[in-house]
Amino acid sequence: MRPWCKAGALAMCLFLAVGCAERPGETFAELKTAALERDADTIWQHIDPATRETLAVEASGYFETTPPAGGATALEGSGRDALEYLSGLVAGLGEFELEYIRSLGIREVVVDGDVATLTLRSLRARPPARPLIFKKVEGRWLWDAREVLEMYHEHRRGGSYGGF
Repeated sequence: MRPWCKAGALAMCLFLAVGCAERPGETFAELKTAALERDADTIWQHIDPATRETLAVEASGYFETTPPAGGATALEGSGRDALEYLSGLVAGLGEFELEYIRSLGIREVVVDGDVATLTLRSLRARPPARPLIFKKVEGRWLWDAREVLEMYHEHRRGGSYGGF
């Protein structure tokens, strides 16, 4: 193999090993599949620390435990409760919500540094009025789902998706 080919192959290996973080659209696709399969573990792996912290606080109220002190890094002990709480939310998705999720696709992705905004479209229903926000954390695109969680809770209380 010629030296420049070796250098190119080495550079490609390094790029794949270090710099090939998934794109926000790929993360969205994995989240969509996970939601449709009711796979809370995969969703958990694709949400950002702020969303995990929000889930931990919600779980503490649901399970009547003490919320984590110290932010997202304090989720070690409460992470199980938060994941179990998320599992309950995912299991509670009805056929209406699943059909809506199935209908979603990406209209546009705008990346600005470590923040990506995904504008969605829907094939069968009104598209979400608000975009989804993804943040790059340690080289991975993670979903900041706090606003969607709030809209989901509103819907479950008998309201609409509030523009989502």
